Amino acid sequence: MSLEPPRADVPENAEPLQVEVEIAAGERVEILVGPEPGPNSVRIRRQAARTAGRLAGLRAAWARWNVYRLPYREKALFRLGLGFCALMLLLFLPSFPVSFTAVEALPSLSAEYLLKSGLRGPEGDFLPAFFRVDGQYTLGLGAYLQFLAVFLLGKSVFLARALTALVSLAGAAALSWAWRDALHVRTWWLIPWLLAVTPAWFLHSRAAWPYALAASAFGLVLWAGMRALNGGRWAYWGALAAAGLGVYAYPPAVVPLGLLAAAVTLLAARRLPRRGLTLAVGAGLAAAMALPYVRFALAHPDEALQPLQLASFWLDPELSLGGRLEGLGAAVLSGLNPWFWFSPTQSGPLLQRMLGYAPVPLAFLPFFLLGAGRLLRGPWTAERGLAAAALLASPGAAWVTGASVGALLPAAAAGVGVTALGLGMTFDFLERYRPFNRPLLAALTAVILTASGTVMLSDAVTRGPLWFRDYGLGGLQYGARQLFPLVAEAQRATASRSLTISPQWAAQVDVLSQFFLDQPEVEVRIAGPEWGTQRIEPALGETLWVSTAAEFETLRESQLFNEPQVAARLDYPDGSPGFVLARWSYRADIEAVMAARRYALFEPVSESLTVGGQTLEITHPPLLEPLGNVFDGDVNTLTKTGGANPLVLQIHFSTPRRLSGVRLAVGAERVNLSAAVYPAAGGEALSFAVDGAQTDGNKSLTLEFPGGILAERLDLALNDVDAAEVSNVHLWEVEFLP
Repeated sequence: MSLEPPRADVPENAEPLQVEVEIAAGERVEILVGPEPGPNSVRIRRQAARTAGRLAGLRAAWARWNVYRLPYREKALFRLGLGFCALMLLLFLPSFPVSFTAVEALPSLSAEYLLKSGLRGPEGDFLPAFFRVDGQYTLGLGAYLQFLAVFLLGKSVFLARALTALVSLAGAAALSWAWRDALHVRTWWLIPWLLAVTPAWFLHSRAAWPYALAASAFGLVLWAGMRALNGGRWAYWGALAAAGLGVYAYPPAVVPLGLLAAAVTLLAARRLPRRGLTLAVGAGLAAAMALPYVRFALAHPDEALQPLQLASFWLDPELSLGGRLEGLGAAVLSGLNPWFWFSPTQSGPLLQRMLGYAPVPLAFLPFFLLGAGRLLRGPWTAERGLAAAALLASPGAAWVTGASVGALLPAAAAGVGVTALGLGMTFDFLERYRPFNRPLLAALTAVILTASGTVMLSDAVTRGPLWFRDYGLGGLQYGARQLFPLVAEAQRATASRSLTISPQWAAQVDVLSQFFLDQPEVEVRIAGPEWGTQRIEPALGETLWVSTAAEFETLRESQLFNEPQVAARLDYPDGSPGFVLARWSYRADIEAVMAARRYALFEPVSESLTVGGQTLEITHPPLLEPLGNVFDGDVNTLTKTGGANPLVLQIHFSTPRRLSGVRLAVGAERVNLSAAVYPAAGGEALSFAVDGAQTDGNKSLTLEFPGGILAERLDLALNDVDAAEVSNVHLWEVEFLP
């Protein structure tokens, strides 16, 4: 550096003095020149500038360490992000999520069925869109994804979940490319990193549930739509195909995927080559994709409407149009509620929650707000419009099913894209202040996200089984992966010819048994303690009974059996008793004991209930669930007999009541309903009857009384036609028709 001489009087004999000093950024230098020449006539004092503060010192330190030589290659960072995301989704995959459910098993079983049936469905159609497993219809996309894996490697928990994880990885890549093409976001490469540490995406992508498939399809539609805006007609057709496949993965996703596909069509129509032909082909493709589902909905309307049952405001007959719109509005607003996304205190099934983790990390919120403001501020282009349309349409599945993290997973993915945009704006701001250049910021962000993801994965694998202690049917449904290998081993060790497995610990235990047990020579029955306690079962001595610890104690306390031979035990992760595998045998005088108990099962009892403001005196056999459940207007609650078949209800009205009929909600089994109506005017009872055929799910039976009857008493008898005399008869609801 050079300094101008001071403007003062200079002696004639003075000689010029040149001083060279290297000064680091932010450093202050004071030069002192003595009056006499010599080696010590010049002194230099260095100190950090007070005005720059710590930031200047940090800049100087980073400058000395040459941090500006760090490379910044977006594609390389993107590939590293995909690798990190793959590790987050695939490591310790069988161990977390804790429970393997029937929903995860159904695609593999459908793929196995497809192999055995010569690529034909249950109705004989080639390459079917839907499959029927254990009386339940399941969508075909998951089966076709699992097809090759099942054919080559068979069924396993890892493969069932890994294929969903790989599809989620493809969805993360597509979402990254979409944001890169839409807004030219320089931080597009961050999206796989961000998704990997987003608990909602992390959990649902590691389970073989359909939600992640639909969210991945959403990302694919958005990316293909961006390419269609550049005149790619194949990309346009690909967007429509991806939307259709997403619907076959998760039908409620028809709303967000349909809206996004419509936005692609509107925005890209003018840019497509040979517009008329391209749009016509697209319309034909959409119709071809929709046709199998329409055929299924017409043939099985109850199954097609099943997703709507998750949101009561759609099918509740007592709600008015205003009530339905209010329910829809609540579902829409819940998806927009920051508390829903960023609060760790969540409601919903335990299977879809991570204790202490919000669906989206709270640290994302400021960057999301920055990105949303930048996205909506403009200037508006077709690409920016499609990105905004995707953000607005992404919560659409919740409008069908009600708000849940799974239904809103596309919204979480779209929100992560907006968060990446906000992070890019933050990078641009910090780059003005060296040494916060882009390579350094990228490295720091990657390190922070990697550390966060590693901690979350470790916590999920090690502490996840202890997050929630409800391991039963209403909670985690724990035990399939751990229990069934133990069952197979115990069956071989005890040479048991049949298995009786309790259904009380998980949904659709029969589906899980088909997935894990590959022993066609062994009979498997799904039954609770009532199987061997309501009547004498000759096969009991050759059966290995798999029961929960509570059911095991119930059987032991029933005083019907000798001391059991315990083959194995399985505890829950918290150490509490979980399952017991045992062989049982009846006591010597079992016939006399069972005869006395059979009499007790049919001995009537009476109780009073208030229904619709009127007191009813009802006589019925002993029940295992409250009788009030059938008069509460809720089809999700029920009562069942302790063993009496038929279930007989003698209903005495406190004041005569006019009846035009009665409607009962019953199960899928074949039943007969009969009624005897006693007129208030006296005279003989009037008899009516109706049969209910076997169905795929619960059904409603209506018995009409022509002309109406003013009744003082009503007797109902519900008979399970194919069941034995001592059997549990289930009844969900009784409704009097005025």
